[in-house]
Amino acid sequence: MLFYQETLHLFTQIRFDFIHFKQQYIRFLQVILLSASCYSPASAQIPRHTLQLSFLSENYTFHKLHSTQEIDSLFRIFEKDWIRHVKQQKYTSGLPEEVMARLDSYTYLFALVNSNYPPPDWAMYHCWSKYMVPAMMQDFAYFSKDIQSYKASLVWPGSISNTFEIAQYPVSKALFTDLNRIFSQLPAVLSSYAKVTDTEKQQSIARLQGNLKQYNEAYSLYQLIYANQLDSASRKLEEALKNARVPAYTLVQPAKTLAIQLFHKGRNQQAKSVLDLLVHHTSQDQFPTDSIQAIYSRMGLAYNNPTTKTLLVETDERIDLPGSYFNLTNKEPIHPDTLKNKLIVLDFWHTACKPCITEIPALNDFSEKLKNHKDVVFISINCDFFNTKRPEKFVSTYIKNQAIRFPVIYDTPQSSLNQKYKITGYPTKIIITPNGRLLKRKDGSDLSLEVIEEYLSVQ
Repeated sequence: MLFYQETLHLFTQIRFDFIHFKQQYIRFLQVILLSASCYSPASAQIPRHTLQLSFLSENYTFHKLHSTQEIDSLFRIFEKDWIRHVKQQKYTSGLPEEVMARLDSYTYLFALVNSNYPPPDWAMYHCWSKYMVPAMMQDFAYFSKDIQSYKASLVWPGSISNTFEIAQYPVSKALFTDLNRIFSQLPAVLSSYAKVTDTEKQQSIARLQGNLKQYNEAYSLYQLIYANQLDSASRKLEEALKNARVPAYTLVQPAKTLAIQLFHKGRNQQAKSVLDLLVHHTSQDQFPTDSIQAIYSRMGLAYNNPTTKTLLVETDERIDLPGSYFNLTNKEPIHPDTLKNKLIVLDFWHTACKPCITEIPALNDFSEKLKNHKDVVFISINCDFFNTKRPEKFVSTYIKNQAIRFPVIYDTPQSSLNQKYKITGYPTKIIITPNGRLLKRKDGSDLSLEVIEEYLSVQ
């Protein structure tokens, strides 16, 4: 217990690295929208989380939250109002009223994100530990006890994947033990549900199964750490990072926990080796410099920034950007000849995507910086036609109102760039090399603006 108290004290002095949250939020917001579009009261049972998100969106105006007390007050209001709403509506979902009346794990996250975007680290941790984990554990106890198809709507990535993302949170031994117990049982439960549900739910379960495999490395590391097998944990971490078995962001939090435990045992040099290894195999968006420097400083360790990192690797996948396009920003065409022998950075977005809009100022700055990279072209692909159905004229006005300075192409069924490049979430960034090949992260995680800038800075 002493170790955990010391660790938590150390973490309160260091920025929590919720580095992957934006990508997760985008991905699961898309899941929500897809779910909402696939259900109607007349045709099928609407999932509880879809009903809750619609209820919150239609009945509340979200305001910025400044403390855990304000979060608690807001969530208590939502909980009471939802219970009252369920009693009035008498939903015929097949779920017992007491289960239907509980807020979904993702609903808490949705409420926080709509109040504070991006959420401060303290708010994310409070929401996760006090609300999301207990909600998911209650649901698991219900849907795992007796496998029934009507319970399958509770088995979806939005709540379960986000709650199991312990790679982003400092985790006590007691909480890890509870989560790991469920984590170890979940694969068998998912396999059972995959046999009794329809095609759409099977796809959702397959997505969950893939996520669990991605998180398995972090859970295995925590198991070794809390079993006091620190040398084994260090070797496992090194092997996982060097072989890029999973996205590096999933290993940041357990690696920091390992370093802290080594530090508290007086094994300072080994703690430094763990942190150095982590720094060398992660990018700015996975382990930001301010967090790196803070943890080194707190431990009294010397921080030496590695001069080179293998951030991106060229794949065998060839891809091109055929045809001529019209730049809505300056009302001029973009000819294929201007793209020849250039590194092309593409950003896919739409006007109803909050993370996309939040990123506009950073993309303006990025576009300005590229004036020093004559061999690099940045093009934004607007996908409103496929998401909001808003016309090109609306997007053109939106560009002007948002003071967008970078080139924007309006994607249409004729060009279908989002389908050609298999875009499944927004914003999504891809890089095409001058010889027409895709650049991807070595660890398979999503590209971000930060990692692209970091890559270009060492070219």
